[in-house]
Amino acid sequence: MRMTSCADISDDITQETFIRVHTHLRKGNVLVDPIPFCLMIARQRVMNVVRNSKQTTSIEEDSLVVDPHEALHAEDLRSHIALALHRLPDPAREAFVLRYYDGLSYDEIASVTNETAGTVRMRVFRAKTLLKVLLRVVVGEVRS
Repeated sequence: MRMTSCADISDDITQETFIRVHTHLRKGNVLVDPIPFCLMIARQRVMNVVRNSKQTTSIEEDSLVVDPHEALHAEDLRSHIALALHRLPDPAREAFVLRYYDGLSYDEIASVTNETAGTVRMRVFRAKTLLKVLLRVVVGEVRS
């Protein structure tokens, strides 16, 4: 859901992932570690959907609504974070989501994405740096 920003597409990808895992198992194959295998299939499908859609929406920073007189509600904060995540480049967003939302280690992410652990660390670092910039208005509101 965090990678596609659409519940329907996420549901379809989840269903396709489990169908592909089931087909893989019915062929007599064995899964040593199912989580990275499932994530790899889901990742490939997400990348296909992103590549095929290529429809992007740019959100200008001044179009974010911030009320300095009221505390941000949890739902508002989640929506700001979701918007900021959506603005990250795909590789950085993917690495960040796998690390902080799915709780995978750098080595596990590297095996899922077919990258080195160093590349994954750099992508996560860049994602955090960009998120700090994109969320600086929101963070300033929470602190004050």
